[in-house]
Amino acid sequence: MAVIFDLDLTLVDTASLKPYRDRRAWREIPSHLAQTSVYPGVLPVLTELNERRIPVAVVTDSPGVYAKSLLEYHRLPIQTLVAYHDVKRHKPYPDPMLRAAQLLRCPPSQAISIGDAAKDVAAARAAGMCACAALWGCADRASVEKSAPDYMAGSLPGFLAFVLRKHGEYARGLRLQGENAYAIL
Repeated sequence: MAVIFDLDLTLVDTASLKPYRDRRAWREIPSHLAQTSVYPGVLPVLTELNERRIPVAVVTDSPGVYAKSLLEYHRLPIQTLVAYHDVKRHKPYPDPMLRAAQLLRCPPSQAISIGDAAKDVAAARAAGMCACAALWGCADRASVEKSAPDYMAGSLPGFLAFVLRKHGEYARGLRLQGENAYAIL
């Protein structure tokens, strides 16, 4: 099992950076990172996932330099990053999600993805993943609801509870297949 997060407006409130992002003024952004903040619950959720050895990735349509600077600034413990230049086709195509699953060595069917936009849900679905919506940073809730995610998370603790429930289901299923299969968790 693995968890794949979107970055902007899912892990980090980057609303203050929107004017720079819209202009693609990526070089100006590092001097404005202090205007961003992680959403309440992000660090405890990432810590819990790491303690349980559930691999975590970030998939973003933003450039890698931007994403890395944001992750480093907030000291977010992420194992894998798939950014704009890492794939040819971007969300809503499945390519970045499949790349993240491959890097995490997780079958897409055992990955849970969460993001704040309909394109995040569409990409996860197209990749064969469990698609979740992050409502706390969602700018267009109606389109996210219309995209019919598998789970709509109103908070990070609620999302973590969902992940842990799914983790138990995956573990039980793998145990039924034999010890060798269970070892891939």
